[in-house]
Amino acid sequence: MKKKRQEEKKQAITLFLELKILLEEDQANATEYFGVIQLLDGAVQRVSKEKQIPQLQAGAVFENVCALALVEKVKFSAEASAALQRIKEFAQPKGILGGFSLFNVVNLFPLFR
Repeated sequence: MKKKRQEEKKQAITLFLELKILLEEDQANATEYFGVIQLLDGAVQRVSKEKQIPQLQAGAVFENVCALALVEKVKFSAEASAALQRIKEFAQPKGILGGFSLFNVVNLFPLFR
């Protein structure tokens, strides 16, 4: 179980860094991507220090990046969009128990606002 968690952690960090590198390479829109890059840096730190489960952090990153893109009217390249899609797929629950766990978290979330 611990080995699986380490592999998931490594995969999440790799996905976050991949998107960050793609955004940093696009010098024309560097200022537009500043908030997204900061968000990705925070996600890498949280996952590497094991403060957050990799799948939950990937889901939070996907939602926050999409929200930032919508609010700031940021457009991603095709490669960056594909990397963001891979983050979304990684965040999806695997198996039936993961789906139920996500369902419970989603239903309880409005109670904590």
